[in-house]
Amino acid sequence: MDIVLQNVTTGVSGFVLTVQVADPSVATIESIVFPNYADPIPGLSFTGADPLPPTPSTTVTAVDLLQAIEPDSPPGYVLFTLKIKLLSASTTSVTVSNIGKLNDDSGADIIVDQLVPGSVTIN
Repeated sequence: MDIVLQNVTTGVSGFVLTVQVADPSVATIESIVFPNYADPIPGLSFTGADPLPPTPSTTVTAVDLLQAIEPDSPPGYVLFTLKIKLLSASTTSVTVSNIGKLNDDSGADIIVDQLVPGSVTIN
């Protein structure tokens, strides 16, 4: 499941985001994967996850030291991908439940207009 940032007009210098599975009996966050930006553009520097997966909720921190997310970046920028482990037959949501920091290239706060939850379903 990709965590995506749309319409970044001022770039991103870093973020602290909490992602959470609503029902941990249905699914858990197995791992966090950052996209491979080595070719052709450099990428984000992952600085931590607390607690480390596997877990139903984690806070992910990254900085954009190499300017991967710039004002001219295309919409739909993947910040990171959650690998979700399914545990039982049901449906649960996966949300960004807290934005501790999301800053543009000048260090100013980015205002988030809309958070769209994802979901996982097991039949």
